[in-house]
Amino acid sequence: MDLLSLPLESARGAKRWIERVLDIEAEYTVIDCPPHLQAVTEAAIGIADIVVVPVTASGADLIATAKALELVREARTKRHNGAPKCVLVPSRIDFRTSAGREIGDALKQLGEPVGPAIRQRTAFVDSFTAGQWIGDYAGRGPASEEIAGLARFIRGRLRR
Repeated sequence: MDLLSLPLESARGAKRWIERVLDIEAEYTVIDCPPHLQAVTEAAIGIADIVVVPVTASGADLIATAKALELVREARTKRHNGAPKCVLVPSRIDFRTSAGREIGDALKQLGEPVGPAIRQRTAFVDSFTAGQWIGDYAGRGPASEEIAGLARFIRGRLRR
């Protein structure tokens, strides 16, 4: 697995950034975007096959998600081929709270597929702090299993 850093600071560089991303030779290319909407988010959605939107169980995140979905739907209109697909992922979920138990139903109301929930786990924070992805940090633990389940779900959506 290769890791490339291709920052996009402003809309002016978007065309060149898109060309560089599309030139990557890989079966899958994952673009991790910031949680706020800016040039990189719009550019990434414009070329994506699938957009994965992590959503915490908060009203603020639901509002931001609605804005991200507007960009996804605009891209679908421009591309005329139904792309990009979209998956909403309940993220950092604590099922002991009512918000955590209700987030799945709230996301279903947004009209896009909802992936498996990723729970709030210290292993995610610890793996980030250690500079490792969760599969290396906690390869057979619940956090790693959740990410593997999400990856299978996303792969299944790509094949449809």
